[in-house]
Amino acid sequence: MSCAHWLTWRIGLDRGAAREKVRVARALGALPRIDAAFAAGRLSYAQVRAITRVANAENEERLLEVALAATGAQLERICRGLRLAARSESEAAQERYVRARVLGSGLVKLEVVVTADESTLIIDAIERVRETLTPAPPAPVSAETLRRVCCDGGIVPAAVDAQGAVLDVGRRTRAIPSAIRRALWVRDQGCRFPGCMNQRYVHGHHIQHWLHGGATSLGNLVLLCAWHHRLLHEAGFSATLRGDGELEVRTPAGELLPAHPALATDRPIVEWGAGTEQWHGDPDEPDVDEWTTMPSWDGERMDLDWVVGTLA
Repeated sequence: MSCAHWLTWRIGLDRGAAREKVRVARALGALPRIDAAFAAGRLSYAQVRAITRVANAENEERLLEVALAATGAQLERICRGLRLAARSESEAAQERYVRARVLGSGLVKLEVVVTADESTLIIDAIERVRETLTPAPPAPVSAETLRRVCCDGGIVPAAVDAQGAVLDVGRRTRAIPSAIRRALWVRDQGCRFPGCMNQRYVHGHHIQHWLHGGATSLGNLVLLCAWHHRLLHEAGFSATLRGDGELEVRTPAGELLPAHPALATDRPIVEWGAGTEQWHGDPDEPDVDEWTTMPSWDGERMDLDWVVGTLA
């Protein structure tokens, strides 16, 4: 009986979860600093599980610094990106596949793993087909739903400048031209709602709605995911852009949503004992309080390419 099988029998773990716990435990045996941080309550199991997939003796200290500063979701993305960066192009190409599975509802689920260049071609093809197949929206919709849809809908010609880029079409159209959309993505990199890190299925949102005199310009637009776009239009939330470009969102009751949770700024993040590679304090009695495993992330959007490039 293997250790993983014993865990499934003795404490009722799923086999996959048991194998993962054994893998993490074995990896910690060769990573004393991460092991000490975990024992002291500075890292959660989810963080340790992610970091041990890519950590080794050479990069352990750097990865630990990142793990202490990042949220669990950010750390998963960083470790996944670092693992992908370490693979050769030939190894990555061997993982390309397309799978189709018929669902009980009669729909078909497609799973596609391709290179970045191939994905662009596939997504463009899907979008072109979807545009031809999508039926017209029904006429009995609410006014707020119509305003939300109109934030980023319709096709109207727009003028361009001498360089061919459109960065402000004023009141001519509510639709967002491609040049403005690209500039909007470069600036926002995903949903701007406080605490949201979604980078998929994002919409352009007019801070001052086009129907109310708002211009289609970078100074009046932000990217929002579908869920938070709906909150602003149909759930009573409101948003304004400050002069420094930061987005302020208020609840229906008028309360300002913080950009990030409170930070543990009153204590140091990393404290290594000189030459002992252990945390200060009694390792048998970790100093656990309300700030335990709290990241030092300040709410700023993470530059994944820079982080992975630096670690690699």
